[in-house]
Amino acid sequence: MPAQLKEIPLICSIDVGTTSTRAILFTRGGEEITKHQIEYSTSAQQGSKRNSPAIFSNEGVAVNLNDSNIELEEISNSPTLSFPKPGWVECNPGHILANVLICLAAIVTNLEIINSEEPLDNTPKEHIYKIVSIGLANMRETVIIWSKKTGRPLYNGVVWNDTRTLDHVNHLQADTPEDIKDDLKKRTGLL
Repeated sequence: MPAQLKEIPLICSIDVGTTSTRAILFTRGGEEITKHQIEYSTSAQQGSKRNSPAIFSNEGVAVNLNDSNIELEEISNSPTLSFPKPGWVECNPGHILANVLICLAAIVTNLEIINSEEPLDNTPKEHIYKIVSIGLANMRETVIIWSKKTGRPLYNGVVWNDTRTLDHVNHLQADTPEDIKDDLKKRTGLL
């Protein structure tokens, strides 16, 4: 890097949401530099035109896991988000991880292009961008259990809006003293 170029620090935001994964690069002032988003395939799409092994980005572009420059473990063609029974909502942890990696690869590639571009008005380039920190937001209370031995998930993630444990949670809530509930809410932000 030439000495005259100033480095502008960027924050990488990774948002693993309930319906999509996205990665965005921001300046400290909040200016968006580049982003990439992948909408999840769902079991509700079975029989629809979108029912395919491809994952679709926010631009409507199909992203096949095999087409990326990232080497990933074999991932099934099952949907990322599934609804196996009424009230059940599950996510495929392998797909979620693959989506994060694809989004990160896309924004880093975009950043390399942005940093290599010369100003359109032929003035000398004054700065380049550099990622200095990463923040991660995930799907609320979604739970995924990973094997300590293999590092692989033991089952699909149980998504935060799944209702299969509702009766058990209601029982625990009714049997828990108010002072303990207040303490848990202070520590976790959760009821």
